[in-house]
Amino acid sequence: MQRADAVILCGGPGLAPHFYPGVFPLVEPLNGTTPILPLALGWSGKPANDPDGFRFDDASLVGLRHIHSLIGWSSVRDDLSLRILERAQVGEVRRSGCVAWYHLPSLGQPLRPPVRSRRVIFTTPADVRGLGRQSLAVLRMLRQRFADADRYCVFHRGLRAGDGTARKEALLSRALAACAAALGFKIIDAAYDLSSLDFYAQADLHVGYRVHAHLYFLSCRRPSLLISEDGRGRGQAFTLDGQRLLWAKDADLLGQLEAALDEETAQNGYPSTNASIEEIERTWPVMRETIEQLG
Repeated sequence: MQRADAVILCGGPGLAPHFYPGVFPLVEPLNGTTPILPLALGWSGKPANDPDGFRFDDASLVGLRHIHSLIGWSSVRDDLSLRILERAQVGEVRRSGCVAWYHLPSLGQPLRPPVRSRRVIFTTPADVRGLGRQSLAVLRMLRQRFADADRYCVFHRGLRAGDGTARKEALLSRALAACAAALGFKIIDAAYDLSSLDFYAQADLHVGYRVHAHLYFLSCRRPSLLISEDGRGRGQAFTLDGQRLLWAKDADLLGQLEAALDEETAQNGYPSTNASIEEIERTWPVMRETIEQLG
């Protein structure tokens, strides 16, 4: 690290109690002069549903204060994460949004609403064990609502055990895939191959749990509704103006989702999606200026 011109800390959920040297095991002791830029980091989601209860440990506070002493400011991806770092008083922090907000060719462009939803994407939850039955209910609703559309059920995490995917989780995912296929959905295993998601560029609507599928659609000015299952989704819904919170743990999630689809698709207005796009456009200069610190 001492030979680098700068270090950029990316990804999330980076804002965990053991930020340093746990999540980011930088050189120890952290006392060099190489600029380290935390870029669009986010709250880890713990303690669950309680960002105001979050606290960094002592080593992380020391590390974060050193990092901020060498840069103008760091950035976070959402307003919940901004609140956490401001309360920790580690230095100047700005909300730049997630890097996935910014599909550069689409900046400055309006929503591209479909004339009709011919290709509909459903993305599955990370917590397949806890949300499998709810996912099946959403799949049934989408089949009924978009009976004439090509419907896809996409597993970003994959269908087989491996790095980060336990055997039991893989078995549950394959069971959900079998149910989705029986409902007429085409199954896409997107693990380890980004090109398997290329077809998103021709899709008309996303409904599902995967935060980065949701953000990709918004960044490309396409309609999307996110079902939030953890702090990442909650932070994005909280931040993107007008983006309603569809909380997976609400008892009436399915009714709320249907109401949201009614409102979004009425006369192809998509008010929530449009509000999110407007917030992305407003925030882009912050992301650009944050990165330009290293120029």
